[in-house]
Amino acid sequence: MNMKKLCQRLSVAFVLLTIINASSAYAFKVSFDKHTLASTALAADAPSLPYKTPAELRSETKNRQKLARKKARMKRFLNSRIGKWLVKRAIKKQERRQKRQAKRYERKKQRWLAKGKDVTKLKKHKRRGNVKTGLLLVIIGALFFFALGKLSPFDIIGIVLASLGLLLILLYLLT
Repeated sequence: MNMKKLCQRLSVAFVLLTIINASSAYAFKVSFDKHTLASTALAADAPSLPYKTPAELRSETKNRQKLARKKARMKRFLNSRIGKWLVKRAIKKQERRQKRQAKRYERKKQRWLAKGKDVTKLKKHKRRGNVKTGLLLVIIGALFFFALGKLSPFDIIGIVLASLGLLLILLYLLT
């Protein structure tokens, strides 16, 4: 069985497993007390305060000022001699890199033409997904979801990791 079929079967199996077990993950978690059997809502379900405290406002203004200072420092640096030199150097490096890639492409194109191959297939789209990383994320997500499923944050983390893994696998298969 090749890798593509294996990935497809694993992704289908995992989707089915998550659909079967989704009721515990997507529904609001309710914990039952041993003595009273009364359901208590989690604190995370409570709505946030509609207004901000003075401490939060102070921290926001401090963060804004810090960001403004950082931007001003960056602007000053980029307008300095060293900053301008670094930018020019980076641009030159990028141009050289592009020239090297163009030369490599031309050499490869000449070899393909000499062999009589179809040159239109030379520039293939780079695959955007990654099977190994996707499978690893699916496995870690399944472990979080099934092994630590009694705690709601771990359920959510497991679902997020598994969905990222499935996304990487699907991107690999589709591109």
